[in-house]
Amino acid sequence: MLTKDYLAQLVVLLAEDDSVQRVLTQEVLKRIGIKDFLVAENGEEAMDILLREHVNLVIIDKDMPVMDGLDLVAFIRRTPVLRHLMIVMLSGDLTESTSPSVEEQQLRDFLGRKNVAPLPKTSLNGDSLRHAILNALG
Repeated sequence: MLTKDYLAQLVVLLAEDDSVQRVLTQEVLKRIGIKDFLVAENGEEAMDILLREHVNLVIIDKDMPVMDGLDLVAFIRRTPVLRHLMIVMLSGDLTESTSPSVEEQQLRDFLGRKNVAPLPKTSLNGDSLRHAILNALG
């Protein structure tokens, strides 16, 4: 179970290019008790932040300009000091269905199962984000 105290200690990097989705996700983060977060508008900005800031969790939009979310995850996984990071991948391509869509299964296969959790943007709320963070914890 994720306590408010645990969530309050996390430093989160949100990599999201859409300003409306960014604000919505930030509000959800605040609502569940996450107080410390950094923001990047694309994967390249996120990569720069990850190399100079301490972060515990990365919430990544799959489809971003400059460097997309999949390339950012690949960078994180091949960088020794970052590969331990928990990742929540946001995607408008995922569904809320109980059985994974082909897109979701491909995303899960790409991400691997350790420290990652896909999350459909359409179901983004406090409970779903808390659940995705719990899944990312492994």
